[in-house]
Amino acid sequence: DWTDCNDTINAIYTQQHNDTGDVFDHIYSSGYPLRVLIYNGDIDTACNFLGDQWFVEAFAKRHGLATTKNYGEWDFESIIAGYWKRFAGGKLQVDLLTVKGAGHLVPTDRPGPSFQMINAFLNNVSYNSSSPLVVARTPLKPQYQIQAQIAQSVKVNQLRSRTADFVARRSGAKPDGESIAQEIPVPPRQQARYYPDSKLDDLITNLPGLTFQDGFQMYSGFLNATNGTHLHYWLVESERDPANDPIVLWLNGGPGCSSLVGLLTELGPFRPSADGSELLENPYSWNKFANVFFLEAPRAVGYSYNENDPDNIQQYNDDKTADDNAAAVINFFAKFPEYQNRPFYITGESYGGVYIPTLADRILAYVNGGNQNQINFQGVAIGNGILSEYDQLNSAVDLMYFRGIYDRENYEEVAKCCVNNDVWSARTCNFSIYDWQDSAPGYNDTFFKNCQNLVRYLGEELVDGTTNDAYNTYQDCYNGQAGLLQRTGRHAGPAKLLGPTPEEGTQPPQQARGL
Repeated sequence: DWTDCNDTINAIYTQQHNDTGDVFDHIYSSGYPLRVLIYNGDIDTACNFLGDQWFVEAFAKRHGLATTKNYGEWDFESIIAGYWKRFAGGKLQVDLLTVKGAGHLVPTDRPGPSFQMINAFLNNVSYNSSSPLVVARTPLKPQYQIQAQIAQSVKVNQLRSRTADFVARRSGAKPDGESIAQEIPVPPRQQARYYPDSKLDDLITNLPGLTFQDGFQMYSGFLNATNGTHLHYWLVESERDPANDPIVLWLNGGPGCSSLVGLLTELGPFRPSADGSELLENPYSWNKFANVFFLEAPRAVGYSYNENDPDNIQQYNDDKTADDNAAAVINFFAKFPEYQNRPFYITGESYGGVYIPTLADRILAYVNGGNQNQINFQGVAIGNGILSEYDQLNSAVDLMYFRGIYDRENYEEVAKCCVNNDVWSARTCNFSIYDWQDSAPGYNDTFFKNCQNLVRYLGEELVDGTTNDAYNTYQDCYNGQAGLLQRTGRHAGPAKLLGPTPEEGTQPPQQARGL
C-alpha cells in the first residue's frame, strides 16, 4: 500500500552529507553555468532560514562571489512577500530568498507568493514580477456542477451524506469518507525487468474524483535506475505550452517521504477534499507554466522498488540515492525525448537539501561528458533545505532566543560554551561539538556535559520536542495531536494536518516527518 513516508527507511538511512558545502564547492569548480535558488519559509524551525542563510553567505565568501543584489524586500500583490539577495561569480548565480509567513511547506502555506517566486526563477526575472498567468479556476465537470448547485440549496450537514453517495455513484470513489488520497492508482508492474521506453503505456486516462476539467496530460509509471531499482514517477504536463515550457523535477525529502506529497498537497494541479473523496483544483499549481514530474525516491518509497532486493537489505545512503535518481532522470529523457534540450530544473524541499545538490553534481558529470543535447540543465531550487546540520543547530540557538522561546539567562549561559565567550551572540560558535562528538576531548568533564545538555535543549528539544509546530512556529492545531512529536533522528514533526490550502475548507492528507 502507498504511504506518504516510509519510517523504516528514515530510521536506517545513512546521512553522508551532514554539510553539503563540499558538494556545492564541486559544482562551482565544474565551471558549468547554473542558477541556484535557496528559499525558506521564515517561520519553519525544522530547517530554518537562518541556518541556510549562514550556509549561503559562507559559500559566497569562500568563492569570492559578488553581491549583485543587496538584501531587500520582494512583493506579492503590493505586499511584502519576503526578502532576497543575489550572489554571482564564475558561472554561478545564487539567490537567497525568504517567504514571509510560510513554514516548512512553502507552496502550501503561501501558494500565491511561491507561485510568483518559482515562475520568476524559471524565467530569470525579478521576484517582484507579477505573473501574467491566470489563476482562476477552470469549470467544474458537469456532475460536479450539479453538486455545486445542490450545495447552495441544502444545509451543510445534509450535504455531506448526499455528496458521499453522489460521488460514489458517479465517479466510482468510495463512499462513507474513505479516502482516495490514500488509494492512488497503482501503476501496473510489468513482467519485463525493464519498463518500455514508450510513454503511451504510462498515460493516465482516468483519475477518480477529479472535479474540474483538466486541460493537460499526465503520465505515471516507472523509470529504470541502478541494479534492478525502478523509481515511480508522475508527470504533469504544462497547461500553458507543454511543447515549449521547461521541465521541472520535484523531490520531497524525509529521507523516505514520497514526492507525491508535493503533488497532492503542495504544488500539483489538485488537492484532496477534506474527506478525501474528491480532487479539487489548485489554481496555483506549478504546471501552469512548467512540465513537472515527481519522483518517488529512494527505493521502497511510495511505489518505487528494487526487484533484486524486495526486503530492502541493501544500505540506504546519500550516494546510492543520488546514483539512482540520476539514472532515473536519464531514463526519463529517453522515455520522453521531446524534453531533451528543454530547460531542465531540479527542485524540492527539506532533505531535498541533500538530494538535490548530490543529484545535480551527477547530472553535471553526465552533461559535461558530452550529453548536453539530452539534458539542458539550467538550475536548482531548494526550499527549506537541510544544507548543513551544523548551521541548523548553531542558528537554532540564536533563532529560538530571538523568537522569545527561551530567556536571556539561558542565552548567556549557553554563550559561555563558546570558545570566544561572546555573551551577546552565539552565531560564531560551533555547538555541534557538544551534540555529535561524544568522544571529543573533555567529554567526561562537568563543563562539557553541562554545555551538551544545554545545547541539546535549546537547539533541539525546543525545536521539535514541545507542542509548538516545528514546521510552522506560529501555527496551532487543536485536534488532540498537539505535542505528539515523533523524533526520526533527522527532523521531527507533529502527526497532524497542515493548511491552509487554496480551496477553502479543504485539508491535505496527513503529513509525516521531514517532507
